[in-house]
Amino acid sequence: MRYDLPDELNFDILSRLPSKSLLRCRSVCKAWLSLISSEKFTAAHLQKFNQLHPRKLVRRFELLKNRETYSVHLDNKSLTVDPGTLITFPFKCKDCDINSFGIRGCCNGVVCLSHECILKEDKIILWNPSIRRKLDIHPPNIHLSLIAYYFPALGFGYDKINDDYKVVKVTYNHHVVYAPQVEIYTVRTATWREVAFPQHLPSMYFKGPQVFLNGCVHWIAFEWWKTNSPYCSIMKLDLSTELFEEIPLPTCFVSEAPASLELALVNEQLAVVFSKNLHLPRASASTYIIWVMKEYKNPTSWKMMWNVKYDRDMGRVLQLTDSGEIIMGSRYGELMFRDYIMGYYDPHCLGFITEESIYVDRYEESLALLDIGEDIIKEEEEDLQQ
Repeated sequence: MRYDLPDELNFDILSRLPSKSLLRCRSVCKAWLSLISSEKFTAAHLQKFNQLHPRKLVRRFELLKNRETYSVHLDNKSLTVDPGTLITFPFKCKDCDINSFGIRGCCNGVVCLSHECILKEDKIILWNPSIRRKLDIHPPNIHLSLIAYYFPALGFGYDKINDDYKVVKVTYNHHVVYAPQVEIYTVRTATWREVAFPQHLPSMYFKGPQVFLNGCVHWIAFEWWKTNSPYCSIMKLDLSTELFEEIPLPTCFVSEAPASLELALVNEQLAVVFSKNLHLPRASASTYIIWVMKEYKNPTSWKMMWNVKYDRDMGRVLQLTDSGEIIMGSRYGELMFRDYIMGYYDPHCLGFITEESIYVDRYEESLALLDIGEDIIKEEEEDLQQ
């Protein structure tokens, strides 16, 4: 005997399931296939499931083993890598010996990867590890092979108004001081378009890592030709309007070395982290000053939240957690948890090479890219048969 549940109850139950389970549920009946494939359900599942299961994505690259490791962890201090936390990373470089992809951004369960091998220019992949699908993005119009240009910044995020994922590439001519050339790739059209950089804004170098917030990509920006008196600020790009806007930093950071500044999020608020002595070869002490913008785009709302000092080099700030911790990766292969409320820190050894080889971000399961791109499992089976 068949018992049909109300549509609302079906919707609620299914939206709480993991992505892999939903892939199987699509084969149960046409009604479930239609429901799970709808934009309304995709959005509800993204929000509901990840609220119930907050987790972190950790990427590390071990140079000596030429191995990239990706793992998913519950949103707590236990970020040690064991077989139960590992997820398959299916991408390899066929053109060089170093198999290293950098994460440029994560949004709605989609990870934006770019290859760091100079022999494989402009290799960009969008990857949803929870449903094992990928989308290869064809090279933009401005290539690294053009000697007059260099490639400093990528951005990635979701355009909610147009229901579209977008990749941003910012390219400069390092022989001439002029506005950057900006290209935007939209998944819906599968094309790159050039976007004019506004003339009223200063020509600035965009420095990663990015922060995606309120539908906008944010970078630390600075006038790169002014080596003696740097000017730093935040540059944001609204992915819906595709318009740039400058956001002033706290006054105390405007003239700091750009390498010492990074953006972060704290409780969905924009934050800037100043790290002193981070890039000195033998730093014996380190200082971290963190300011948070309490009201978005209001520069008068910047507030200093933490000023912590150590008698040793603690490395680079990887993430600021909503529960009151700073996650740092040191050049000694340690992952540090600093509780800026209670004042203690807890070291864990992950065995990575430098603080630049590890990445920590929010991990979200989603159905993004479900009907776009390629199924990685099928691709792996074809490779084994060849």
